[in-house]
Amino acid sequence: MTENMKKVHGVASTYKAIWVQRSNLIRLTASGILPCYNYEAALEKRPERVQPPMWDMVFYIDDVCQKAIKPFDISVYMTGDPSTDKTVIVHDATGDVVIPVTQDAEEKPFSLTDMMSDKYVVYSILPVKEEGHIGCIVVPEGSIVLGIYYHIFGPASKEECEDFVNSECNTERLKVAGGETPWPFINK
Repeated sequence: MTENMKKVHGVASTYKAIWVQRSNLIRLTASGILPCYNYEAALEKRPERVQPPMWDMVFYIDDVCQKAIKPFDISVYMTGDPSTDKTVIVHDATGDVVIPVTQDAEEKPFSLTDMMSDKYVVYSILPVKEEGHIGCIVVPEGSIVLGIYYHIFGPASKEECEDFVNSECNTERLKVAGGETPWPFINK
């Protein structure tokens, strides 16, 4: 990382928390796509002393964007107590996300039929705004979207998603000053 990098809250497409077999470890995984090749994604432990720990989903961004998408799949490990720790909390650009901790056996294997769902999901572009969602898109469930979008509705039928966009999304075009990053900076 260069000295020009800034830390901002990001968002992942998927979060998973899984118990590591025969141990008291939890593996937290975040996956998604960064809009610039020179950006980095990280899960960083929050300062609160709670068990299991809380995490921040952060992106390290540069002043210049090398225009190419970059997938990320990052994992961190933490200790936990299987009798009490049922969730893990990740703070991202959309707020707190509560992820249930599952056993490996509960995960079903990947199948191409999973990707051929007739359900759709609505995403909006960051940052989260008080006056409504901006830059809404409707995509098939299971689609991978850039890390500048957050999930706001669905899964539902395509018609229900389009009705949601028409009623809840601001139809004004997103106005971002030249090169400005759409994420809020993390204040230290």
